[in-house]
Amino acid sequence: MKFLPSLIVFGLSAQALASPYVDHYATKDQHDLKDYKSVIEDISQAVKQFNTDINNYGGGDISPLLTDLNTIIQVITQGIQKLQSQPSLLEMEAGILLIAVQGVKGQILSAIEALIRSKELLVTGGFGSEILQCLQKLQQVAMQFGGVVSPKIPYGEVGDTYQQVSDQIMQAIQRAIDDFSPGPGPGPTSTSSKGYYLVWVGLAAGLLAVLAF
Repeated sequence: MKFLPSLIVFGLSAQALASPYVDHYATKDQHDLKDYKSVIEDISQAVKQFNTDINNYGGGDISPLLTDLNTIIQVITQGIQKLQSQPSLLEMEAGILLIAVQGVKGQILSAIEALIRSKELLVTGGFGSEILQCLQKLQQVAMQFGGVVSPKIPYGEVGDTYQQVSDQIMQAIQRAIDDFSPGPGPGPTSTSSKGYYLVWVGLAAGLLAVLAF
């Protein structure tokens, strides 16, 4: 039963692609699926470039990686502006869109895995904070994008599957943020202990000096 949503999505999509009905209906109700698909394609291309660069990264200059991440953020932001005025999708249209979104999900998860694998190189090079800032910005715009698109997806199996895909993407981004977030620093107890240690070392040295005299 776990494959039922996917079967429904592909069934709807196949039906839609095999018939001119959707194009006619889209024109009639002013649904512009082309805008949705172009936004997803732009995001896909941006993520693909980052995926290539992070997999080829061997240390040193990270400007290509930062450029890639900022491009993804910019493309998503432009997508939000482009789609927020669009009407809700029909179920068939949402099914077609979902296939494209699932493809982007795979690219994003792959890129996140490659980024996490490169963490040691990036952090050792002193670039951890820059990557973290980009990831936090990416998380913000991804949440905004979901807030714009999700309400336009019809309730039902397609909507549920879309939400699952969206959740998986957000969880992957959060995992990368957690991975690049610095751990807690030493607390007051550690500092105090160090101070007491130095005091006792000083007293011991003084006592030894007195005994030697």
